[in-house]
Amino acid sequence: MEYQNIKFSVIIDAVHTKSNTAIPVGIGIFTYLPNVSLPVYVKAEGEYAPKILSFDEADRFSRIDAQIGYFPIDNAQIFLGYRDISFNQNYNNSIYGGIGYNF
Repeated sequence: MEYQNIKFSVIIDAVHTKSNTAIPVGIGIFTYLPNVSLPVYVKAEGEYAPKILSFDEADRFSRIDAQIGYFPIDNAQIFLGYRDISFNQNYNNSIYGGIGYNF
C-alpha cells in the first residue's frame, strides 16, 4: 500500500455557540482512493477540547467529520459527509452534502 498520497493535518479551531465556546485541537487525514479512474477522495477529521480549552457552559468539546467527494474539475467538488459535534453531550450530528468551489 502506498502512503505518499496520504496527507495529514493538524487542526486548531475556535468554536462558539450561544452558550458554549471551545478552542479544540485535532488531526485530519486526506487521500484519493487508489485504483479509481475518477478523482474520488476521502477525508476525516477529529477535534477535542478538554475542560481547560472549553468555556462558558461547556466542560468539553468534540467533533468528528468524515467525507467522501469527487472533483469533476480541478477547483470544484461534490461531496457527502457525516458530522458529529458534541458540547458536554450530543449537540448536533447529521449527514450533509454539497458542492464547493475552491479558488
